[in-house]
Amino acid sequence: MRRVMKYRRVQRAAFDQAIRNGFYGAGFSHSDAAKRLFGRALIREIQAVEDAGASRILDCGCGSGAWLQFIHAQAGRDRPLQLFGFDLTESMVTLALRTLAEISPRPGLKVGDVVEEESYDFGTENSQFDFVYAYDLIQQLPRALQPLACAAMIRHVAPGGLLVLIDQERWSYSGVSRQVKKWITRVSGLGLMPRFYGVARYPDLRSIERILRESGLIVDRVSIPSFPRTAIRGRRPTPSSRSVARQ
Repeated sequence: MRRVMKYRRVQRAAFDQAIRNGFYGAGFSHSDAAKRLFGRALIREIQAVEDAGASRILDCGCGSGAWLQFIHAQAGRDRPLQLFGFDLTESMVTLALRTLAEISPRPGLKVGDVVEEESYDFGTENSQFDFVYAYDLIQQLPRALQPLACAAMIRHVAPGGLLVLIDQERWSYSGVSRQVKKWITRVSGLGLMPRFYGVARYPDLRSIERILRESGLIVDRVSIPSFPRTAIRGRRPTPSSRSVARQ
């Protein structure tokens, strides 16, 4: 519990400072490369849904609301979507509410922690979602909490639903070099990396894949050339697909 409280305090202070410094704002947008990966890993899956009902989509660590805004722009015109999100930092949720103010129906946003069960309760009939995703969230957790976060998100993927975790590989060249730069920044004060990046602990993506598989999800990877992040995807089989697999 002490470790959880410390990470929450550090993260909230770091991202509050990032907002005050102008790194995040209502006009914040991810890079074109990030959007290409996000599109291949998630947007195409949302667009492919044939069910006439509204897909329930959850952003774990919604930040400024940029990804929910992107989903709505890319996939929300042709089909009904129910958008939800939570973030550990209250100032981020406030920013996301401004970013998404013109979207109808208005997304459900709240302050929440990915490892806490109540974060997934938005006062609706159930707390499962057709699409659950987290962009650069796992890395923001102490490594001891990363498996707990994965398990929590998995519990809230509906049958047939998809979990998408986009993050950097701990053992990649980019992951190792960034860890070194963060350590130098923290120890020496040199500004090699933004201060709020200093709390990141990049995950071992193979371990993430193993957690998803052991939970019964069907796992694959999506990546694009020259971009340091990878999307780990896990689809929860439907009861009918399990029956077919056993035959």
